[in-house]
Amino acid sequence: SKHMHPFVEILYFVSGDAQYNVEGERKKLKSGDCVLIQPGKFHFAEVNRFVLYERYVLKFPENLFPETIKKKLFAQSPFYRLTQEEINIFKALDNYYSLMNDEDMYIVCISKLLELLALLDNTKQNSIGDEDISVVSKITNYIETHLEDNLNLSKMSEELSYSESYISNCFKKEMHIPIMKYIRSKKIIHAHSMILNGAKPQDVCERLNFNDYSTFYRQYLKVIGVSPSEDK
Repeated sequence: SKHMHPFVEILYFVSGDAQYNVEGERKKLKSGDCVLIQPGKFHFAEVNRFVLYERYVLKFPENLFPETIKKKLFAQSPFYRLTQEEINIFKALDNYYSLMNDEDMYIVCISKLLELLALLDNTKQNSIGDEDISVVSKITNYIETHLEDNLNLSKMSEELSYSESYISNCFKKEMHIPIMKYIRSKKIIHAHSMILNGAKPQDVCERLNFNDYSTFYRQYLKVIGVSPSEDK
C-alpha cells in the first residue's frame, strides 16, 4: 500500500521481484538490500505477485534511534546493501523468537536493533537508488521545508517555476497520490511530532494552517489513529 507513518521502518529484502519507491527515489530490490524509511516519508512497493515476496520488517519509534546515528543515516539515501554481519542480526531474531517469552524477546529486539543501526552507521553506503526523479524530488523537498506555510499549488508553481498542472500531474504520475493529499498527511506527521514534544493541539492546528480544528482533528485521527489530545 502507498502510505507514510510516524515511526521508523527498516525493511530487509530476502527474495522476490519488487521495486521500492521512497519519496520519489526508486530501487529495484535485490536479495540483501535494506530500506531505511524515516517517519513521514511517503513510500510503497511495486511487487510482482507471481513471485514469492519475502522480507523482514522492523518498526520502532524514533526516540529509540540514537541521535548521532539518526542524523547521519537520515541524511543519506534510504537504500543500503547489507553486510553478512548485518544479515545475521535478522537471522538471530528468528532463532530467539522460538526460544524466548515476549518480555525477553522485546529486550533482545532492542539490543539487536541498536546493534544494526550502529553497523549501518559504520558501513559505507554501497547501494543507492536506481532513479531519483528530479522534479518530484524538488517538489517533496520544497514541501518538507515549508510544512508550516499555507501550501497550495499556486504558491508552489510560483516558487518552483512549473505550471500548476505540471506539478499536479507529474507528482501524481510518479508518487501515485494526489499532491494535496500528500501535503495534508505530511502536515499531520509533523503535527504528531510537535504534540509529542509538548505543543498544544490547538496551537499546532493554527501553526500548520489548517482551516479549522475539526478538519485538523479528522485528518489527525485518520493518519495517526488516535485524536490529538489522546496522542499528547
